[in-house]
Amino acid sequence: MPLAFIVAVSAAKDLFEDRKRHQEDSLENNKSTMKYVNGHFVEVPWHSLRVGDIIKVFLFRLILFPKSYRFDVYRSGTRSLYQQI
Repeated sequence: MPLAFIVAVSAAKDLFEDRKRHQEDSLENNKSTMKYVNGHFVEVPWHSLRVGDIIKVFLFRLILFPKSYRFDVYRSGTRSLYQQI
């Protein structure tokens, strides 16, 4: 009896996580990106991309801080960088 309960709870947890992951994947796959078609970029959803398609990549700056920094240091440290971009 205890083993069956543990297996059932584990199966329910896995089902919940899989459904949540499926929803998140659907949201991400429906976001748009810029695909190069016939000399110009066209906005298309991610799920329509195929191997070999050329897409526009938007670059951003990533700054890594050690864990010892406080949150207010993060904000004050990156605010000036966002103004430079």
